[in-house]
Amino acid sequence: MRNIVIIFLLAFVALVVSGQDKKHYVGAGGALSSVQYDFSYTGFKAIDSVTTNQDSVTVQFKSNKPEALYYDFKTKILETTACKVAVSLQGRKFTDDAWSNITTTQYYGGGSDTTINFSQTSTKQFYTEWRILYKFVAGKARPSYASAFLKY
Repeated sequence: MRNIVIIFLLAFVALVVSGQDKKHYVGAGGALSSVQYDFSYTGFKAIDSVTTNQDSVTVQFKSNKPEALYYDFKTKILETTACKVAVSLQGRKFTDDAWSNITTTQYYGGGSDTTINFSQTSTKQFYTEWRILYKFVAGKARPSYASAFLKY
C-alpha cells in the first residue's frame, strides 16, 4: 500500500513539473497583430571612421519578418574633417543574396543638421535584412548612430 501511494505521489509530482514547462508564444508561427519594430545602434567608435584607410562602414538590421514592411531609417554623421560620404540604404531577402540598393544620398558635410533620413510609408518593401552603407568619397567622418523603425 505504501508503494502505491509513493508511485501515485511521484506521478503527481511529475505531472505538475511537466505542466510548468509549457509556454505559449504569440507571434512565433501564430497570427501576428499589427506590430512595429525599432532597432538602434549607437556603438560606433573612432575606428569606424570613413576615410581613405577605411572606405566603408556598414550597419545591418535583421527584421526576420516574412511580410512586406514600411520603413524609417535615421542616421547621424560626425565630421572629423570636411567630408563627402555616400550613404546608402540596402536590403536583401536571403543571407546569401547580393545587397540591393534601395536609395542613396550624398552627405557633403557642414551645417548643424548632420542627420540623414530614409523613409518609405507608401509602398511596402520585401526585405528580411537591411543595412546602411557609409562609403568614403572625400575627407573623414564617422556615423554617430543608426536607427530603424519597421512597421507592417
